[in-house]
Amino acid sequence: MPKESRNSIALQLSLDFERRIRHNVLDRNAPLPSLKEICRLHQISYMTAYRVYDDLARKGIIYSINGKGYFINKDYPWDTERTVLLPLEEIVTFVSSEEEKRRSTLLRGILAETEQASIPLRILKYSDPLKLSEHSGVIVRYSGTLMRLYQKLEYRRIRVVLSNNYFPELHCVIHDNFDAMKNIFDRMERCGCRSAVFCGGLFTDLGQANLNEREYAFTWECSRRSITPHLLVSGNMEELFSLLTDPRRAPDAVIFGANVTAEIFGASRRDNLKQGVRYFVFTTEENIFTGMNSWLFSGEKLGRAAVKMLLETSSEAWMLPNVQRIKGAWAE
Repeated sequence: MPKESRNSIALQLSLDFERRIRHNVLDRNAPLPSLKEICRLHQISYMTAYRVYDDLARKGIIYSINGKGYFINKDYPWDTERTVLLPLEEIVTFVSSEEEKRRSTLLRGILAETEQASIPLRILKYSDPLKLSEHSGVIVRYSGTLMRLYQKLEYRRIRVVLSNNYFPELHCVIHDNFDAMKNIFDRMERCGCRSAVFCGGLFTDLGQANLNEREYAFTWECSRRSITPHLLVSGNMEELFSLLTDPRRAPDAVIFGANVTAEIFGASRRDNLKQGVRYFVFTTEENIFTGMNSWLFSGEKLGRAAVKMLLETSSEAWMLPNVQRIKGAWAE
């Protein structure tokens, strides 16, 4: 198998198959899925599927029989000590600056939980060199730092938790967008709202997968409640103001997907907007936006949950990615 980046699909699947075989998730007496099945299940090309099995075969983990397919090598000499999680001696997390280090609610939760568990905490800036041992647990947000880590480390050896976004190979803790959107719509309906705009915003520290989920939760709630939806994925303020000042299209409610979008709106709010519009915002800040109903997510809870996930000692728990959702509450 040629050298590839750590996030190549073939390598991801090869490591995933190795984990499944190592922990007896796959039946060692049955043939493995065919290459065509792998293509269909994972939406990949035939050549990519072949490279997955070729990598495993060259390691001696599987073998092929002409006309019958691929099989697990039951005599493969697994190093059993390598399947046992090493004791966690420290937790490493990343911040972008000293200012973030002082004000981060996520870091506040991480500090509290590591202190309670008596685990040393090491805080690195994004620019710091990466020196991590297999005794380290890592908490990282979705950013360029994550991609640097992904290219340098084998995550099956070092425990890594991604906070508030998704990555297919990692354990993640994430705010529960579906629960939050349901609660927002419950309040909207009590206010008699029958049409709504979701104003996203591409440039946030939220992570695009998380923001996309909020958009999906919005359209789902609109559909099941027969509420007229409108999506402004780009967070374009001019388009939003155009909607709000159009008597034929003006919505009853506006939902902002992130703090920054609501702040931009608040800074440029016009006086001639439709009266009676309800405004809602997803926020991780503890302050309440004037004139907006704030659904508050706790960065501290997210940090605590990330540490607790890292402290899981079962090797089976780390065999496949896991997502834990953290609920929020009204900021009132």
